[in-house]
Amino acid sequence: SLLCYRTYCPHNSHPTQTLALAEIIMDTKKIKKKPFQKGCGHNPPQSDLEVDGFEGDVNEEVKETVDRALYAIQNDEADEDSITEMKFPGSTYTLLFTSPIISIPFIFASMSTLLCYICLLLSLFNLFSESSPDNLFGVPAGVKPEVRGAQYVGVLVGVLMEEEVPDAIQLFRTFSKESLYNNVPKLSYKRFLFSCICRSINGYLYLLSVFLVIVQADNVLDIFYDLLALQFAQSIDDVSFNLARKEMFGATLFAATNHDHMIEPSTRKNSCLRRNFLLKSILLINLALMYVGLIYVTLQQRNGAYVCPSISVNFGDEVWEEALIHGHERPRFLEYSYFNGIYKVEGNFNGRPRYVEKNKWNGGEFAATVGAEIVFCKESGRWVFTHEDIYKHVSVKIKGEDGCGWLIQSDVSVEYDLANIQTNWMFWTGSVTMGAQNVEIVCNKCQDESDCNYQGICLDEGLCLCDSRQESFGSRCELHTACNSIYDDYQNRYDLAVNNGVTYMSYERNIYFQTFRSPNNTLINFPSFGRRNTQTVQKFFMNNMNGTSIALVYSGSRWFGVEERSSVAVFSKFNEDFHAFWMDFFSTKSMLVSEPTSKSSPIGVDFSRIITGDDGKKYGPYGRLKPLALYEGDGFFHCIGG
Repeated sequence: SLLCYRTYCPHNSHPTQTLALAEIIMDTKKIKKKPFQKGCGHNPPQSDLEVDGFEGDVNEEVKETVDRALYAIQNDEADEDSITEMKFPGSTYTLLFTSPIISIPFIFASMSTLLCYICLLLSLFNLFSESSPDNLFGVPAGVKPEVRGAQYVGVLVGVLMEEEVPDAIQLFRTFSKESLYNNVPKLSYKRFLFSCICRSINGYLYLLSVFLVIVQADNVLDIFYDLLALQFAQSIDDVSFNLARKEMFGATLFAATNHDHMIEPSTRKNSCLRRNFLLKSILLINLALMYVGLIYVTLQQRNGAYVCPSISVNFGDEVWEEALIHGHERPRFLEYSYFNGIYKVEGNFNGRPRYVEKNKWNGGEFAATVGAEIVFCKESGRWVFTHEDIYKHVSVKIKGEDGCGWLIQSDVSVEYDLANIQTNWMFWTGSVTMGAQNVEIVCNKCQDESDCNYQGICLDEGLCLCDSRQESFGSRCELHTACNSIYDDYQNRYDLAVNNGVTYMSYERNIYFQTFRSPNNTLINFPSFGRRNTQTVQKFFMNNMNGTSIALVYSGSRWFGVEERSSVAVFSKFNEDFHAFWMDFFSTKSMLVSEPTSKSSPIGVDFSRIITGDDGKKYGPYGRLKPLALYEGDGFFHCIGG
């Protein structure tokens, strides 16, 4: 109506009516009738409103009054310099400084504030429970692209939903100590500041919770559900305040929450600073800090900082009796436990870490042997175990089958960290076979000495350094040298294979070598040792004495007794390139085989004698076996002196 009076139909309007309507609007929006101030966006309306043609004598005051009213309507806000009075926002934080300390409203406000803090702190405690020394925020190893997008959107939504920090800044910049004292002398400015600080604490507890929820999320809906839950936890004080306004908590709180404290705003700042510059700056700073933190987490995830860098894998007892090998005309016997051992992260494959098999001596690099890999197949959504030189079919190399050739594969999984996989695994044994047991995967990264079984120290890089004085070894110091010398039930003696101070090992287990032949060997058809060894063990290894003997070697899940000509033969084979499968070490020379075991020595493990010349297909993958233990479960080897 005013626009019509002033602009579109000026010749039909009466200046008195125009002025009356303008003054009503000015009074409603609490605008003083004074000239516009230039600067900081307070410029008067321009040509689209300045139309001449008022009927009758109209002075400049009438025109200016109408123009100011139109300007206020267009901008939906009053000129800040013209606002005469403001009131404190309705909130429990307002009661913290407007009510006496010893009063029901103050206690009510304090309890509401405390309840807010408790809810947010409990959320933080729960979120930090996922943390560890090397992963402070409990961040998952990786997330899917849609989750990543939701994280960046969630940060913006979370910051925009936060209300307490902007309110605190707005109050602080609006009301000075002088304006508070001049209008309401009984109010304490210190308590006013305390109220603003309480608001800010609430806000930043909320923002910290939002950040942790977002970086820990691995599901899109979880992000937005949790944001809503945190917003409710932050606004509990507003809920309680509104209930008190409806007289839900008694007349005293009803009166306190419905009382408006009117006060003139501060004039200590110039108009430019008061037009939300500080408020916008704080908002942008909060948003920037959240995004910087999220970008850092994103880069760390892409670099594999949150995945286990080294794992120990046990594939169980599954076998493939006719594995097809590149460069070999005849199939080979493949026991998957030959590939047990340490795997370490080397780069990424399909957006997830690529684990590569390490040597069987000390978990280091192979010198020439090509290790197997465990990678993620994007096409099938499964983790797969594969090797570039092992075929499933004579005409097809496994990596050419579907882009993710496999020998062993997990169920469909969304996990980014292989150490967290808890699924059934399928094995290729000439056909698809469900594993009799889950593949066992253990992270080798330590955080303290308990992860090293208190048999060593945890280094800064997360690796266990085992205490040699306690004769412990293994990736987590979980294995022990039970005995330096052992004997079997037929009184043959075996000693640790040590040469020049080096203890020879296979699959993180000590190797034992027969150093004394018993005359009872004829009872089990052991090979001749040449003659009884009357030298000391040290002289035996130093002299590399010739004569067929037996080396006890671990293969990943079983102990084998392998026929060897001398100790030097053992020393020459067990190096950084030793691999039970690729060296075909146990298939032709094995005389003894144990039951599956993870023990650190052959002591107390049942063994069987491999009867040569029998049909393996008739009796199983190891041929015909003759148990050697005198009593089942008693074991065949025992500690000398034990």
